[in-house]
Amino acid sequence: MDKPSSPPEIAFTIHHAEIVDAIFTEAKIALALDENPSSGDGVTTKALWDTGATNTCISDRLARKLSLEAVDYAHVATASGIEHVPTYLAHVFLPKGLEFRNLELMQFQYTDDESDLIIGMDIITKGDFSITNFDGRTVCSFRIPSQHLVDFEEE
Repeated sequence: MDKPSSPPEIAFTIHHAEIVDAIFTEAKIALALDENPSSGDGVTTKALWDTGATNTCISDRLARKLSLEAVDYAHVATASGIEHVPTYLAHVFLPKGLEFRNLELMQFQYTDDESDLIIGMDIITKGDFSITNFDGRTVCSFRIPSQHLVDFEEE
C-alpha cells in the first residue's frame, strides 16, 4: 500500500544584522469573497508575529481600506481590558506562497505603530516557528507543515 503523500514543505527565514525585539514580515490580505485569489491580489501590509496573540488580528484602518464587513463579534482580552470587537473573514498570504484562506481576523485599534496585521497563534501553530539570537543576530524561521520535534535539551 502506498503511503499518502504529505503536503510540500514551505518555509521562510528572516535574517537580521542585530538582535531585534519584534519580528515582522510582509503579508497580503485579500477579500474572502474572492474564491480564487492569488498572492498578487489584495493589499500588502507589514505583519507583526506575536506568540501572545491567540488569533490573527487586523487593524481597524486596514479593515476599512479593504471595505471588510464584520461577520461576527468577539470578546478579546487585551492589555487594557476586555474589548468587544468585530471579526472579519479574509485570505492571508505570507512569504514564499504560504496561504491561509477564509481566516477569521479579530479587529484591533490601529495606534500608528509599525503594522496593520498581527500574526497570532492560530497561524503559528500550523507549523514550526523558531527564533534564535546566535552571534548577536536575530534569525526567525517558519515552516509548514511541522517536520520534527525541536528540543534544545536533547540536542
